[in-house]
Amino acid sequence: MTYMTSNSSNDGTMTLTVFFKQGTDPDIASVNVQNRVSKAVNQIPQEVVQSGISTQKVQNSFIMFTGLYSEDSSQYDELFLENFLKINVIPQIQRIPGVAQAQVFGAKDYSMRIWLKPDRLAANNLSPQDVLSAIRDQSLEAAPGRLGQNSNETFEYVLKYKGKLNQHEDYENIVIKANANGSVLKLKDLARVEFGAFTYNANNRLNGKPVAGFAILQTAGSNANEILTEVEKQLGELYTTMPKGIKPVTMYNSKDFLDASIFQVRETLIIAFILVFIVVFIFLQDFRSTLIPAIAVPWLLWVLFSSCNYLASPSTC
Repeated sequence: MTYMTSNSSNDGTMTLTVFFKQGTDPDIASVNVQNRVSKAVNQIPQEVVQSGISTQKVQNSFIMFTGLYSEDSSQYDELFLENFLKINVIPQIQRIPGVAQAQVFGAKDYSMRIWLKPDRLAANNLSPQDVLSAIRDQSLEAAPGRLGQNSNETFEYVLKYKGKLNQHEDYENIVIKANANGSVLKLKDLARVEFGAFTYNANNRLNGKPVAGFAILQTAGSNANEILTEVEKQLGELYTTMPKGIKPVTMYNSKDFLDASIFQVRETLIIAFILVFIVVFIFLQDFRSTLIPAIAVPWLLWVLFSSCNYLASPSTC
């Protein structure tokens, strides 16, 4: 390892990037990092462990930035676009060999939003933690079990439980507190419940229209040109299955630079070959003798480019 950098934000996420020396086996480095993370798990808050800790091996630069935008903002908003992207597009992109991560920008997953009313909480002598505890106790995944098992009864009944709540009406009817007079205090009496986005920190727009974008990171030793070619192919196929009014857009593509660089190198090599042929012919003054270097130079160049494609994958050279 050479050094580390970290970045944390107030939405509860933290990213730690570990850099290694050039030539280090990325698989071994990933295992070593995962082992260190495992040692630190017992010092991490339980809420963070439940949310999930992931270790990924990636290059430190984006090779492509693309996304989906809606031609009609009243038909598809940013929330719909981002979730459509995560469900239908990102899984296909991450299956492409060489893609380390398809990182979505934004955090507008569909979530159950509960907007607490501080005055109502104070009037009922409650705290946000009391509300969280009630939601956690009444919206959970569980196996209720069976009735009549290992008994003399004729029938055995399996208890069914629908699991976590998924409608805002169900959340509104969660009982927060039972009063002494027999009445109950429900969540809708203390808060406004709606099915919306996970966060509203930012809005993504392209020419004034909603857009959901993602960036692609490649694995170490992979060929960026081949990855981007396959990504463009996959996006073209996915476009035919998208709802009407949604279109893909590419904001940045390093393949344009790679193609231009490769074209310039090929053009330079052709010019150099012609100049070498002319110079050799001038000095030898014999066309048959000039054919030997004229045949040898293209063969050497072909061997060079077939064994090392530096522009598309510098790490292989």
